[in-house]
Amino acid sequence: MNKKVFAAVGLAVNKHTMRELGVGCMIGWLMMTGIFGVEYLLGYVKVVAVEFSFVQAAQAFGISILFFSIAAMFEEVLFRGYLFQTLARGINFIPSVVLTGLLFGFAHFKNPDASAFGWINTVFVSVLFCLAYWRTRGLWFPFGIHFAWNFSQTTLYGYPTSGIHFARYELTRLTQFGSEWITGSAYGPEGGALATLVIIFAGVYVYFSRTLQPHK
Repeated sequence: MNKKVFAAVGLAVNKHTMRELGVGCMIGWLMMTGIFGVEYLLGYVKVVAVEFSFVQAAQAFGISILFFSIAAMFEEVLFRGYLFQTLARGINFIPSVVLTGLLFGFAHFKNPDASAFGWINTVFVSVLFCLAYWRTRGLWFPFGIHFAWNFSQTTLYGYPTSGIHFARYELTRLTQFGSEWITGSAYGPEGGALATLVIIFAGVYVYFSRTLQPHK
């Protein structure tokens, strides 16, 4: 019974699971690292390490993995595991992608320092996650992207995530400069144009990649 439930939402475990999860995590990390790298080269960020002991840093790292895993899994099961798949069976693929994206955007619209740009990027990243599910017919790939994006954003680079500072999970302290429309400022990278670019690039890769195949 439980295996059927997991399979129904896209969480069936098979020989492709670890690869899809790993590739997803790599893409999510590369997306956020690309944003950080460009901002750093342009002088838009200043970052310093948090003064943790080794034990404190290890605890923060481990708890952060758990926290962002749970958060990403919850949103993926809710939006791509249930909502998107249910809509796709009723109104076909493209309308379900659009509607899921709009609802995912509205779910984040009341976050601190939310903006129209941030809402648009949230819709775009939902489209990316829907594409990632569609290419593999599973949630492990979009979950990996989602988790690594948020984990890298907060824990590795010290950005706010969708307007929220998770200071207890940050291994670095970051100060931002530059135009808000580029960096996202207080909302974090998700509110800026650099995020728009990396989301589009990632979407193109996911859509055209020949290494991604449905296994359901």
